[in-house]
Amino acid sequence: MNTTATIVTSVLADNPFFLITGLPVHTLIVHFAVSMIPLSAIALIAIVLVPKWRGAFLWATLIGLTIGTGAAFISKLSGQALAAVVGVSQTHSKWGDILPWLSLLLLVVALMWAWVSRHAAKQDPAPTISLGKGPQLALGLIAIVLSVAAFALTVVVGHTGAGAVWESRSLDTENTEDTSTAPSSSAVPAPSSSAGAAGGLTLADVKAHSTPQDCWSLVSGQVYDLTSWISQHPGGPGVIEAMCGKDGTAAYEGKHGGSASAGAALAGLAVTPAGGGAASAAPASSAAAVASTAPAASAAATGAAAAITIAEVEKHATPQDCWSVVDGLVYDLTPWIPQHPGGPGVIEAMCGVDGTSLYNSQHGGSPQVASLLPTFEVGTLG
Repeated sequence: MNTTATIVTSVLADNPFFLITGLPVHTLIVHFAVSMIPLSAIALIAIVLVPKWRGAFLWATLIGLTIGTGAAFISKLSGQALAAVVGVSQTHSKWGDILPWLSLLLLVVALMWAWVSRHAAKQDPAPTISLGKGPQLALGLIAIVLSVAAFALTVVVGHTGAGAVWESRSLDTENTEDTSTAPSSSAVPAPSSSAGAAGGLTLADVKAHSTPQDCWSLVSGQVYDLTSWISQHPGGPGVIEAMCGKDGTAAYEGKHGGSASAGAALAGLAVTPAGGGAASAAPASSAAAVASTAPAASAAATGAAAAITIAEVEKHATPQDCWSVVDGLVYDLTPWIPQHPGGPGVIEAMCGVDGTSLYNSQHGGSPQVASLLPTFEVGTLG
């Protein structure tokens, strides 16, 4: 298992929203949210429109909304923990962040409507208007609108989540083209004798490693040996096996696009750039030896530990190229800027300078953050 992935997984194992008895919390709890919210929303519309149903279904509806709202918030937190390891669809993440708050708003409005309705029922046991009057009417209409919105958003969140899980698994069966003669989306040249003679790996070389026991894949023009990662992948071996022997860029980006931890873990499995200058005959076992072609951000994974001066750190002082010093070690924080839960500004303030005091003021004593930081190590301050 890659060093970076080991650190991330071991750290998140202590997160109560990551695993329960070895199973991801997100996959266990998300079903409560995607079932209880829509059902409760439909029930709320029904009891708002039909007064005679309120006595039988009012409390069940409110309890259902409470369970669904709680499950939505837990799903949001557990989804963030799971995404740190397996990645996440950006669309799914965006709508998933909104759903808990919309569900909470619906619950608050439903409680207000229930209180007003019970008060109105005492004054008028047989109302002539089913929606009521005044505040009861206004709250009832708002509840109906929010119920429709919550139902629709739950469908969107569920659909994008299911797509993120299964689209990459079905990629192999959906794409039946012979990719040996067609360029991929990452513009990798089709294999040819001249490409092999130049000493670089071609897509034909990658196709020769297409089994779970010998699995190479191409991601954004870079060849990776994923054999050792198949059994370790938190999302299941099938996702990785679907990438063996082919261009897996679409599958990777669909799951992990923008994930710093996934990018760092992948870099440690690099073999050589496709069509590059390394020998195409490199065996799978030599991946670690040639992984020095990975970018500086993966220096910790490839074992680099060169002494670096503060003057060199100062040259990397932009959000697009951000190095910083923490307790005498140099880190490339560039990929972490858009991922930082506290916002990019905190990390950008550390670019090109010694960020020890800022780091300690924010995270001093946090074992979780201290365990993640080495994944971005470049070297020692000399």
